[in-house]
Amino acid sequence: MPAALRTVVVVLVAAAAMLVLAPVTHGTAAAAPASLTYTYEVRGLDNRTNLEDFAASAAGTFHDPRGWSLGGPIEFVRVPSGGDFTLWLAAAWQMPSFGTGCESTWSCRIGRNVVVNETRWTDASPAWNASGRGLADYRALVVNHEVGHWLGFGHAPCSGTGALAPVMQQQSIDLQGCRPNPWPLPGERRAAAVARGLRVASTQGSLDEARDEGNGVRVRGWALDFDTSASIAVDVYLDGGFAGRYVADARRDDLAALYPETGPAHGFDVLVPAGPGSHTVAVYAISAGLGGPGSTNPLLGTRQVTLASPFGHLDLAVGGFDALRVAGWAIDPDTPAPIAVHVYVDGVGVAAVTADGARPDLAAAFPGSGNAHGFDVTVRAGTGRHTVAVYAINVGSGGNTVLGSRTVDLTADPVGGVDLAGAQGGRIRVAGWALDPDTVGPVTV
Repeated sequence: MPAALRTVVVVLVAAAAMLVLAPVTHGTAAAAPASLTYTYEVRGLDNRTNLEDFAASAAGTFHDPRGWSLGGPIEFVRVPSGGDFTLWLAAAWQMPSFGTGCESTWSCRIGRNVVVNETRWTDASPAWNASGRGLADYRALVVNHEVGHWLGFGHAPCSGTGALAPVMQQQSIDLQGCRPNPWPLPGERRAAAVARGLRVASTQGSLDEARDEGNGVRVRGWALDFDTSASIAVDVYLDGGFAGRYVADARRDDLAALYPETGPAHGFDVLVPAGPGSHTVAVYAISAGLGGPGSTNPLLGTRQVTLASPFGHLDLAVGGFDALRVAGWAIDPDTPAPIAVHVYVDGVGVAAVTADGARPDLAAAFPGSGNAHGFDVTVRAGTGRHTVAVYAINVGSGGNTVLGSRTVDLTADPVGGVDLAGAQGGRIRVAGWALDPDTVGPVTV
């Protein structure tokens, strides 16, 4: 970071900011993006830090999808000697030996030499340390910044107080009111891609699970776009047909810890309706579109799922006095026969019944299953608020299924009735009954 270069403007970033964003397609609909490989050698000069530890840290930065790899289109490969550039770890007092413009205070880039100042590598800088960010982030910053020079970028200024700093800003010297940032901004990544005719693969994620949920497929995973901290959408396809677009905004603290700049709201956990049988599930992450022309919507994964667990519905859960009435239906794809249903109140099993009530509507909706799959049961419970959960018990392959859960209030107020009110011998005779759920004794009326 020689002082003589501090006023250089990043022309590539400014030019890329004028690009018009083009529509994007799913990854399978676009041609494979072009790619580049840059090779580099790692050398040391009077360094005390273990050179292989330095090389491993730098390699992690090169391979990180937030960096100059652009999510995959650019690959950095270490070679024993030669290469497109040499990555140095040099003692501070040796920095000027690389040429005019290299100072003992900072790291620098001279020609094909990308030189990291060992003092900065081990201690970061006063400005960076004052920002509260750690040494690991600083090491990513210094590698990204100096390699950014080798890629053709000059220094960039802070765009405004509170903004995320460009990686090409001299953050080691002064944050200028910007927030510390060790990774290229979307404009910097886009400029690097445009200059090389590449696409920015900024969207990442994973289809972690797709499993049988009885009346559908439970799909779980995560998706994010490194060009924005906002949640992005995922598209789910079932057996080749579009099954829905969902926002990946569930909290995932593990992602926030791994990628602090993106925040935690990038998980998805959705139930995609599906009938019994084998299904193919495919999930795509939808790019935020900030990567510019050629941004892609990558396939996060595909899974084969066979729905064999029971499915059904809790249609009714109501209470009165000391009783709860629960009704609904349940079917298991493995058998046309009625199956068992278990009722739980406040986490305790209170009834096990067979769902064998007549339901002609089910016979029409699920041919071959018959119509004896309804249940309607009343269970006892004390007054107050209760949680009622109903489970369909699996037969054959699959597992038990939660048909539904409801909260029901049973009143504790006295109840009763007036059976008689009439004249008798110049008086009014009143008769009836009254009881209070809180006691077995008589109550006052």
